Amino acid sequence: MTAGAAALDARPRNGVAVASLAVAASFTILFGSALLSLLGDWVTSGEYGHGFILLPVSVWLARSRVVEARPGRRAGLIALAVSVGLFLLGMLAGESFTQRIGVLAALGSLTVYYRGWAQARAWWLPLALLASSIPLPDVVLDTLTVPLQLFASGAAVALLESRHIPAGQAGNVIFLPGQELFVAAACSGLRSISALFGLTLLIAGTCVRSVPARLLLILLAVPAAIGANVLRVFGTGFGAYYLGPEFAKGFSHHAMAAAAFAFPLALVGGTAWLLSRLER
Repeated sequence: MTAGAAALDARPRNGVAVASLAVAASFTILFGSALLSLLGDWVTSGEYGHGFILLPVSVWLARSRVVEARPGRRAGLIALAVSVGLFLLGMLAGESFTQRIGVLAALGSLTVYYRGWAQARAWWLPLALLASSIPLPDVVLDTLTVPLQLFASGAAVALLESRHIPAGQAGNVIFLPGQELFVAAACSGLRSISALFGLTLLIAGTCVRSVPARLLLILLAVPAAIGANVLRVFGTGFGAYYLGPEFAKGFSHHAMAAAAFAFPLALVGGTAWLLSRLER
């Protein structure tokens, strides 16, 4: 190959590299503040700290699921315009959830633009994992937290009474002889539900193939997490009644929380293993 031919061959490659850098820079400038605030929420929010796990997993899955596909230029540009509009609408409303959904939608739109719909479909799992790492709006969290607190308190009291332990309830406070247990927002089970949902998506997308099996796992995750949290509150009250108020604090409290998360995760994992065996 002559020097002139090599130079002509390098021009398209240089043009693609420059365009890619320009797109990456524009993406960072436009969405950088929203991404940084999302990382900050992962650090400070116990409900969504699993984002630090799902992010590298999503990148790894995306790298392993690259397919040959035609770019969807027109559809990608239209979807990108809608995504940016959604992001700007979130900025005007001061609503971070809408902004972050706009960022994720823009990422999917760029995938369609450069790689086509086939690649976007192949990357459904990484995109879904990233979506599950976006904190819900505060109004939604507040709406869910209080009913979960009350349900956990009431169900735990019913279990305590079934074991002939005198217990009463007033809101999210459980009364035992000589002591009170306060079911705080952190003990509502929402934290376990949020983390378990993301991990269940990962298990469903990698361990089973059929859509019904995946839906079954996802539907199993939420009631399993709620039930495990009820058992956690019940176990705390049971231990506090027989061993004293100190059981509801310190190491035993954290151990109960860990068990309340490990149990539904093991249930989902075991169900996924059984479904994968049936699929074969």
